Amino acid sequence: MLLARESLPSTSMSELIKPDNFDLIVEIGKKLSTDKEKPALNVGKSIGHLLAKVCDSKYCVAVRKRDNQSQEDATNFKKLLETEWNSRVNHSALRQIQAEKRQHQQVIPLTEDLRMFREHILQNIRQLSGKLKKRPEPETWVKLAKYVMCRLIMFNKRRRAEVRELKVQDYLTRPSWTSDNNNEMALALSPVDRLLAKR
Repeated sequence: MLLARESLPSTSMSELIKPDNFDLIVEIGKKLSTDKEKPALNVGKSIGHLLAKVCDSKYCVAVRKRDNQSQEDATNFKKLLETEWNSRVNHSALRQIQAEKRQHQQVIPLTEDLRMFREHILQNIRQLSGKLKKRPEPETWVKLAKYVMCRLIMFNKRRRAEVRELKVQDYLTRPSWTSDNNNEMALALSPVDRLLAKR
């Protein structure tokens, strides 16, 4: 709004959402995202989403007031937004994001570091389990839960949310992969995976 008011003094958000002002808003979107010294590559996309919501709000207010001109302005502005925003504002930001991803090298932790980390986690789990059996305290329980979660994440190579949402009951009622009912599953595995599944 501040940048828009440099060109259109004392304009409101509702007045700005008109097809005539779309090119001005595109220029503002570029200024805030890619056309600056340190580009903010996701800002253009965020502005586009916010403008779509503003169009919907303006349309709803206009329907309630029976203001046909404002309804038409909101609809036409949103149509322009849907058809031109990505190509005029987001396109160059998306290209830069993809270029950065290609240039960014993903660092994989060393096996020795993972082994040391695993030993550290297991040692703390054993220590805290013993401490909890001798003297149950909430603080010890919380620490133990965090270490167990770390161990599960590391073992399963899963996202944190998947492990966090795992319930004790779900774990206890998990299917037994070694039962006769699951022979079909074992046949689908490679020999190495079959060997690992037995461990």
